[in-house]
Amino acid sequence: MTGSPTREFRGAIRLTANTAWRNGDAGFTCTDAAAALQGNLAVANRRAQAVPRADGRPWPAGAVATRADFRSTDPTVAEGARQADGRLPLTDFLQTS
Repeated sequence: MTGSPTREFRGAIRLTANTAWRNGDAGFTCTDAAAALQGNLAVANRRAQAVPRADGRPWPAGAVATRADFRSTDPTVAEGARQADGRLPLTDFLQTS
């Protein structure tokens, strides 16, 4: 996985229900370790990438997630201060429509 310390890790990585947004490369690239990706979404990354659906089947040919598929792609609230109890701020950022 680009950008994470997988060279020293030889187990299988499982990524489920994650969103990769505006990365400098592909959203999910696992090159140094075995990986199982399920139900992840990669959008607005530098390099487009096919990510398996939750049911393991491929997306329809040409299916591409765009900013219009999200309630919000403005990270301002998500990058803001945490709530008093330490939780992340409530936001529609990257929630699918």
